[in-house]
Amino acid sequence: MNPRQPSPPPRRLRLSPGRVVVGAVVLAAALASLTMAGCRGWAGGVRPTEVRQEVLLNSAANAVMEPLAMAVGADDGLLVAGGATATRQAWAARLSAANKVEWMYFRESPPAERLAQEASATTPEFRAVASMADGSVFLCGNTPYRSGASNIFLTQLDRQGQLLSERPLETPALRGAMVYRADQCIAWGGGVVLLAHEQHYPLPGADGGHGVRASYLLLAFDRLGNFKWEQVVPTLGEGFAPDGQGVVVRDVGGALLVSATDNVDTEVLRFDADGRLRAHRRFDGRYLLLHGQSSGPVKLFGSVPANDALPRSVVTLDETLAVVARTQGDKPFDFAVRHAFEKRDGSLLLFGSELHAQGERLRAGVRVVDAALKQERHVTLDHRQRLEPSAILAAGARRRDGGYAYATIAVPARAAVRTSGAEPADVVVGAVVTFLE
Repeated sequence: MNPRQPSPPPRRLRLSPGRVVVGAVVLAAALASLTMAGCRGWAGGVRPTEVRQEVLLNSAANAVMEPLAMAVGADDGLLVAGGATATRQAWAARLSAANKVEWMYFRESPPAERLAQEASATTPEFRAVASMADGSVFLCGNTPYRSGASNIFLTQLDRQGQLLSERPLETPALRGAMVYRADQCIAWGGGVVLLAHEQHYPLPGADGGHGVRASYLLLAFDRLGNFKWEQVVPTLGEGFAPDGQGVVVRDVGGALLVSATDNVDTEVLRFDADGRLRAHRRFDGRYLLLHGQSSGPVKLFGSVPANDALPRSVVTLDETLAVVARTQGDKPFDFAVRHAFEKRDGSLLLFGSELHAQGERLRAGVRVVDAALKQERHVTLDHRQRLEPSAILAAGARRRDGGYAYATIAVPARAAVRTSGAEPADVVVGAVVTFLE
């Protein structure tokens, strides 16, 4: 049975007077409460980034859905994927270029996997999504750990969201002693490439120190999902273990670029079009590959978290990953970046978490910073009608209209439910995709 399902029938939840969630879309007219705030001396000819529309994704089970990945198709359709803890399902959705939900896919776990879920606190999730030229989709995901079994799977859907294939990945490296977890996958070289990593400590008495060790695993597949080759690349020395949420993979002019950070230091790797490792460097500080044009120089955005007074920087690298240029500034301030995009005018659009917002916990945020890293603007969503997420983990950029989108969980706040008089069964939850101009 194909777990693909169409958009669910309309469900209504009045959050407050004048605002109603209908089906899978919150119309732009209902977004009057979305505001631009916190301007800090913004100047120059950069057009402000504003919230344009929200689209709600929800399932028949009405469960909270955590978005973990986003990709943009060749037709500017948007793909979002993640996991749902309550239903223990990995899920994916496609939105058209007009921001209409076309399909949603929910992965049902096989029996052995469900037993592993019951014995652990983890659930299956799609960690990344790759959009192919023919409109098909590859989703790479992780399952709960099972000894002697593959914990990474690859799912392929067609343009309509129908399941084409799904397979647990079994390769020489994955059958070895190290337990790899999938971090990213993208379309590359006419097929798809998946990046995973593992971390471990050496056995007692082993030579070479006692710090944590780690390695990257690069897996290549053809356009049908058939395994082609793999490559294991150790990190540059001990003491560095990548944070899976801080891994960025990009195709830049046919070369494959990877940045991975442990939130203290960063490693960058460059593979040529044949998958050969051509450069591998480590940098002090937390850096992310800048998303931007598909060709041109490679750039990193980052800072040194141990010293918040040190300037943020955009670093330009050559083909050997040596630094050839650096722009430094003090913006953004008190902001942890998860995704960084270079806009057409040279300014940066940053998605992540506000660090010290009114002395409260982390909360999701969006910032626009000028090319000189001197001035910034907050793009603030009024979250009074729903619980605030702590971070933005999924974001993407469209090619044609230059628009951007991000996704977070969608859970109405208790105050909103009380205001509407809605019963718990009437409360619609899921994930929400927010579109920016």
